[in-house]
Order: sequence, then structure tokens, then C-alpha cells
Amino acid sequence: MYPIEEVKRELRIHSGVGVGEVNAFRVGDESHWEFFVAGDAVEQFGAAEHCAETGEVCIAPQTLKLVSEWFVCSPREVPEYGSNYLLEALAEPPPPPLS
Repeated sequence: MYPIEEVKRELRIHSGVGVGEVNAFRVGDESHWEFFVAGDAVEQFGAAEHCAETGEVCIAPQTLKLVSEWFVCSPREVPEYGSNYLLEALAEPPPPPLS
């Protein structure tokens, strides 16, 4: 939670992460534009995001394959959204920097 003093509100954040190809579309005309994104990464993000509670980040299984040496993760199952993974901490010791 992050208090926002000026408006007497708290910002509560949770997030999901997916990987893959994304297609972005812009539709409309000069008076109004809408942007739309679609693809595997968007679907993964949506499912992972639903598995995260306030203050958490969940990642899709496809994302875990790319970051497993960097983070400590645990399975997070939500029946409607499948198996995803909760990011719990940075790995110790951290892997060497990418070159």
C-alpha cells in the first residue's frame, strides 16, 4: 500500500507478467482513438494478474522459464486462471550480469 496524502487515498497494486509476441492496433479517427493489444503475452499477463493479491507480482509459466535463475518463485494456483508463479524474492546469490 502506498498512501497518497493529497487525496487521502491508498494505492494498492498487484501485477502479472507474461512473455511473447504482442500485436497493437490503433482504431478510430481524428476525433477519438482507441488502442488495443492482443497476443500470447496479454493472455498470460491477464491470467497471472488474477493470481496476484495486493502487493504481489505473479508471472506466467512461460515467464518463469526466462527468470527462474533471478527470482525465488512459488506456484500459485487459481482454478479459473490456471497455474502461475508468485515472485517471492531475488535469488541468492544473484546470477552474473548479462553481457
